[in-house]
Amino acid sequence: MRFLIVDDNPEDRRLVARELRHAFPDSELEEVFRREDFVEAVVRGGFGLALTDYHLGWSDGLWVLGTIKARSPDMPVVMVTGTGSEEIAVAGMKAGLSDYVLKKHLRRLPVAVREGLEKARLSVERKRTEEAAEADGGAPPGPLPPAGGGPGGRASPRRPRTPR
Repeated sequence: MRFLIVDDNPEDRRLVARELRHAFPDSELEEVFRREDFVEAVVRGGFGLALTDYHLGWSDGLWVLGTIKARSPDMPVVMVTGTGSEEIAVAGMKAGLSDYVLKKHLRRLPVAVREGLEKARLSVERKRTEEAAEADGGAPPGPLPPAGGGPGGRASPRRPRTPR
């Protein structure tokens, strides 16, 4: 598994890398801290997940997220920041962020990464299933009919029973 770490603070990159190496010992990490290196890494691709800080000297984590999603829409992205806010977290989640981890809670990072990878795997699997169903001429399974059996979820009227 290849991880892309985007942070302009070398100490923070070291802490994130330490957590990842501990939880994913066979992983490969690429650390970038300059915009040019980030763009080059995204173009090169091949990452299973990206982690980004919010405040970068050359941009912010929401721009990083948008840039990654434009090129690799299924790649999970986790924001790891010490200076974010609820508004930033919500904006990130709406834009496709997998998770949001505060740097003071880095022990939660491996869980966030595993969950992000699993959600991405399930999303890709679902898309493949839908594409295969469409290619076979059938539509993917639709929603279940409304509860109650009748139109709009209303119960069908019953005739009174006649005694025998």
